[in-house]
Amino acid sequence: MTDLSDIEALAADYVLGTLDPAERTAVAARRQREPGLDGAILAWERRLGPLAETVAPVAPPGDVFANIQARITAGPLADLAGLKRSRDRWRTGALVASALAAALVLALGGLEYTGSLVPVTPQSYVAVLQKDGASPAFLLSVDLTSRTLSVRRVAAALAMAHYCSL
Repeated sequence: MTDLSDIEALAADYVLGTLDPAERTAVAARRQREPGLDGAILAWERRLGPLAETVAPVAPPGDVFANIQARITAGPLADLAGLKRSRDRWRTGALVASALAAALVLALGGLEYTGSLVPVTPQSYVAVLQKDGASPAFLLSVDLTSRTLSVRRVAAALAMAHYCSL
């Protein structure tokens, strides 16, 4: 803790009294050895000193500590049923959200796989009629939307490949 902001924070904690007894003793010992820490503590005492003078000292009731301790030990146990209900509500909500997410993934996956939720019938067909195994003779196309049938003769010549040797 040699950084200036760390020393300032430690000095503030020391002056405010938020350190536990062991830490307070250690800071008091360091204060004797480190003038920077001592100066920071004195500066915090000057800043916060006027606030302490404006407030009259008040002694707390004798049962405050016992009441605090009783509330700490009884608090979580008394509210255990409420915590369980809250936990169950969150679990149910998480399960419902997970089920909805899974259904959405399946629906979108099915849509992506089939392309649509409603099967689409093709509106046009094409067929190639061949006179032998290698060359087409006719091209037949059917358009269901316009209700037309067209047949075209295809004169396909066998392509000659030119090879050259290197």
